[in-house]
Amino acid sequence: MTVAKIIHLAIFSLIIIGCIAEIVTSGILVGDFNKLQNPDLYSSLVTRTKYLLFCGLWTVLFSAIYVAGLSVAPGHLLFSVASHIVWLGVTIILFVSGAAALQTEINGQTLPHQQRLEILQGFAWADSILLGLAMLMVLAIGIGRRNGLTGNLLGEP
Repeated sequence: MTVAKIIHLAIFSLIIIGCIAEIVTSGILVGDFNKLQNPDLYSSLVTRTKYLLFCGLWTVLFSAIYVAGLSVAPGHLLFSVASHIVWLGVTIILFVSGAAALQTEINGQTLPHQQRLEILQGFAWADSILLGLAMLMVLAIGIGRRNGLTGNLLGEP
């Protein structure tokens, strides 16, 4: 196993673990907000929490597909440098927008489940950073291999 494969597996495993924590935290929060007497009071907060739940599910699904796909068919076009860059770019935008929206909503306020909301916000920013590191890793491997954006990320040159 090459160093690039080990780094790819390590970073994507960390992303999956972080997003599972995000899914659990946001799922608990959505359930707790649904149990409140007047859930309409916090509808914008629930919307942001559900959005981060979606981001976590999206990321776990596609991260697992990329990890499995690169182990089965590393030379396939679906797992190329360009494919990684597009997916990571979209996912980073989703996570940063969700984290910023949640931060704007909870900043300076006292809300029910405040501590869990702050934990969710921390997971969202941490996942954004991990996704950024994954993007840098993909770019570094792609540039180092010198076979272009449509070239294999971890397969044969």
